[in-house]
Amino acid sequence: MVEMEPAFVTSQHSDPEMNYIFLDAHIDEDQEPLIIDRIQDHGFVWSAEEENSMEHSKVVSLGKRKAHYAFSGLVKGLKGSTTYYARAYIQMNDQVYYANEISFRTKQGNWARMADFPGVSKMNATGFSLNNKGYLVGGTEVWEYDQGANSWSRKKDFPIETSGATSFVIENIAYVYCGGLWKYEAAQDSWISIESPQDEWRYLGCEGVTSFTSGGKAYLGGGRGNLNKNLLVYDPDLNEWTYSKFQAPNVAFASGFSLNGAGYIVGGTESGNVLSSTVLRYNIPEGDWEWLEPFRNKNGLETERTGMVCFQIENRTYLGMGYGTDPGMAGTDVESQSDLYVYDHFEDQWKVRAIPVEVDEDINVRYLGRSGGVSFAIGNKGYMGLGVKKRYNSETEEIEEQLLNDFWEFSVK
Repeated sequence: MVEMEPAFVTSQHSDPEMNYIFLDAHIDEDQEPLIIDRIQDHGFVWSAEEENSMEHSKVVSLGKRKAHYAFSGLVKGLKGSTTYYARAYIQMNDQVYYANEISFRTKQGNWARMADFPGVSKMNATGFSLNNKGYLVGGTEVWEYDQGANSWSRKKDFPIETSGATSFVIENIAYVYCGGLWKYEAAQDSWISIESPQDEWRYLGCEGVTSFTSGGKAYLGGGRGNLNKNLLVYDPDLNEWTYSKFQAPNVAFASGFSLNGAGYIVGGTESGNVLSSTVLRYNIPEGDWEWLEPFRNKNGLETERTGMVCFQIENRTYLGMGYGTDPGMAGTDVESQSDLYVYDHFEDQWKVRAIPVEVDEDINVRYLGRSGGVSFAIGNKGYMGLGVKKRYNSETEEIEEQLLNDFWEFSVK
């Protein structure tokens, strides 16, 4: 029997945007029939160090299965912002042979699954953090998330039924707006009604309202109902309502946040259930709106989104998922997306970050896309969960929905 070394090449599908990657190997087509029956084992070796081998690296073994010119293996459990090295191997003639070594770098961010939400799953709940605890308000239910214990506890009910309410925190006091404003007294676990705006600009909207804070004031706009004509401003020090001199964008379920003294509103649903990719900046001193570059996906293509998750860590805004489009994926209907971005306000760009996924032992990949999820940040960790996995079926012209109750933690490092 003629001895020969296998001729094969390592490659990868694409740069990893999550905590796993599929690696490929291709055996020389002419040589493959001569060696396939001699293969005792084959697979991949990988680690964060170069010159990987079976003795000093992690191994993805595919066993004696016939290769048929090419084979693939899944590497999972990767950490964010890390460069990894990998190469394929083939064991035959009681020797191990290695292909070329490739490298790849993961996106920034790590996801970990936390305790599932114990109540009935909810969509379009609002979330905020206070005193190192996270809070969820949905329907009439109020739940507290304890970061240290990784546990949920039920709190006193909210005074009215909510759907798509908005919340904000000013000077360590939390507020929830839903047709009116309530202040949360955390020590007493009680809700106090705040006087509503004056009759001449009474706003009754609740569903899908957007808010952001700056300079000790809260700015509210959009939503279904009547809260869509002007940007409503609440000053808790004076307990006073005013409104902006320019009309706010008429969108519901948009994402709102503040950054460097300006307010931002991203995406949402316009009149007639039209999804939006608009990114608007509200310049507070001047009281006017500025249209920025539209929200773009990882392919650099404009993408419409509504009901996204949003949280801020160390003055950086993370935004993504939501119900909408992902241009560049042929044949994909409008559905709940899985991608996550950080906003670079210097370049006015959305940069992709690690995507949360689950991979089981049978190599089934479950993307954690959702819309109408709840999100907040505690310290240097971001949290998101619940919501609904939604997909528009173009064949039946119906929207398919699956409520979710999983809950996830995002860390930058």
